[in-house]
Amino acid sequence: MTTTTLSPLPAPLARAPRAPRAVPRTGGLDEWMLTRLVAVVGSACAAVLLGYAVVALPNRLMLSEYVHVPGGLVPFVGGLLALAVAAAAVARLVSHLGGLAALVLRAGASAAVVAAAFPTDESRGPAMSLSAQIHRYAALVVFVSLPLGGWLAVRGNAGLRWRLVRGVAGVSSVVVAATLLLHPGSPVARVLGHPGWEGGVQRLMAASDVVLVALTALVAGSRRTGAVRAVGEHAACAA
Repeated sequence: MTTTTLSPLPAPLARAPRAPRAVPRTGGLDEWMLTRLVAVVGSACAAVLLGYAVVALPNRLMLSEYVHVPGGLVPFVGGLLALAVAAAAVARLVSHLGGLAALVLRAGASAAVVAAAFPTDESRGPAMSLSAQIHRYAALVVFVSLPLGGWLAVRGNAGLRWRLVRGVAGVSSVVVAATLLLHPGSPVARVLGHPGWEGGVQRLMAASDVVLVALTALVAGSRRTGAVRAVGEHAACAA
């Protein structure tokens, strides 16, 4: 009688150790650094273009009137579009701080594009064209949304850098209120006899908004970058 010997079953294969999970290069650290760079460069371009219009071109009372000055179309429209790109990038950076801040900043960015697409009238008067009315209300949304977005981004954040953002947002809000009070046709402007302060106040408002966008990009971008780096290191150590 022949005895058949059964061969032993093979031992289960050992599971290979799991490789540490790396932080994705797209959607992780590199993306936030790029978004931060876009916001800062966009703010710088807006400052240079609008500043060039104010310094190098024939003087106009309001910033929007530079679009009708020879050589003023590109600096004014380009400055608004650069500010729109910067505000949209900052909205991406602060999206982890609260959806409302990002929504308000995106509204300001969209309004800046609309204001650039619809110029104001060349001559000021009681009768305004449809394009001038669209430009006026779009510009109002821009200059109200940016300080408000800065205030909303600061909520719940402590530290010197965020206090600086809050301070710039406060200054910008005060300047916006002064611009609305001194705008031609307002009761305050009529009482003061149209002293011509509104042009200088509007320039100060635009400057404070550009500084606010750039500062928020630097502060929010650095915080997000640090958070992504910490998550990546924790994942690598825990693997």
